[in-house]
Amino acid sequence: MKRFLLLGFALMITFSGLLAQKWTDVAASSFESGSGSLTDPYIIKTPEQFAYLTIKVNGGERYVDKYFRLDANLDFSGNEWVPIGTSSTYAFYGKFDGTNKEITNLTIDYYKPDGIETEYVGLFGYIHNATIQNIYIKSGTIKARQKSTTSGYSSHVGSVVGYATSSSNGTLMLSNCINRATITVGGSIPDPYNYNTCYVGGIAGYVAVGFERKLDVLDCTNYGNIVCGDCRVTYSGGIIGNLYGAGIMKDCSNSGSITGGAGAGSYTGGVIGSLTSAEKGLSVSNCSNSGNITGNSGSGSANEGNGIIGSCTGGVIGISTSSAYSLSIRNCINTGNVVGNVASGTLSSGNAYVGGFIGKGQQSNTTMAYCFNEGNVTGGGLIPQTSYTGSYTGGLIGKEDGKGILRLSRSGNSGKVIGGYGGS
Repeated sequence: MKRFLLLGFALMITFSGLLAQKWTDVAASSFESGSGSLTDPYIIKTPEQFAYLTIKVNGGERYVDKYFRLDANLDFSGNEWVPIGTSSTYAFYGKFDGTNKEITNLTIDYYKPDGIETEYVGLFGYIHNATIQNIYIKSGTIKARQKSTTSGYSSHVGSVVGYATSSSNGTLMLSNCINRATITVGGSIPDPYNYNTCYVGGIAGYVAVGFERKLDVLDCTNYGNIVCGDCRVTYSGGIIGNLYGAGIMKDCSNSGSITGGAGAGSYTGGVIGSLTSAEKGLSVSNCSNSGNITGNSGSGSANEGNGIIGSCTGGVIGISTSSAYSLSIRNCINTGNVVGNVASGTLSSGNAYVGGFIGKGQQSNTTMAYCFNEGNVTGGGLIPQTSYTGSYTGGLIGKEDGKGILRLSRSGNSGKVIGGYGGS
């Protein structure tokens, strides 16, 4: 009888473990301690207490200007993580200090076979006017797989945050964030009619901060590999997938390999996939990439992209674009190999812009100084085809559109350049 009771108890434990598939299913009912002030922050010491933050924010509590501190290493084994923040309505507005504690075995597997919504995937899903600092994701796997047959939906995926934004009177800071988790987006649902737009970054998927100088991205590092699959258009970067705003980005580096999407458009960069400076200007300095970068575009019949750029691939920045605002890039280097492909299929209008530093530049007022490429740069597409316009390949810049002023000084290329029309 005793043996049967023990067996039944073991089965109950096993069954309950199967039911607790997400950390929010076993969340704590409070934080460890604290009131949320600067001198008495909310303290988190367990995954269950961290999941309590998810439940509160996803339920409508924004924690505006409240302080949080992680005081212990966290092992997320056994359950799937649910991102903190699901939309602009349910977003995190606070200040979180990870104190460089280790976050291990972070697992996110977001699967929507018939996606009809915008998704925000990461440790934090959606943040606004927030500060996230000293985060160390030591290991993990992040997957976002959403298929949509309707345009207008998008995926925002990053290890630390999926979507980050600030208002005109607010600030946004990402500081000393480190990622070693692998990120895979879209690859498990091969479908030529996937209309999703995917924004994927080793640290943040999408960052948008408006016209004022409200952004600081400092000392962030990505070691994790990034693989993007069948999204219609993909923006992928080692640190940030898509960056729009004004402010400062400095001392950031990527060493993970990045494989851009294979849909109608792919903007792939070792540090930033797509960059647009806003009114007060943007400064990028002391940033580097050593990972191998591959930009793909235009496979199968997925292309709906007349006028969409086939592929923009850069060792540091995939594409840089703006109407009139200043962009300063200084003391940056790429040592990874860069490859830009346009695949076979029905790509009706597209080019591959491949540069050791910037794939395509459309900035009106850009200054580049002390910027160097040492990696090999290869353009030209997978196979020649009549519907494929061409490849612009350069040691520093694949193509500069000449929309304004480009000041280039004390910069150069020492890598091999193969294929395509000559770039800069």
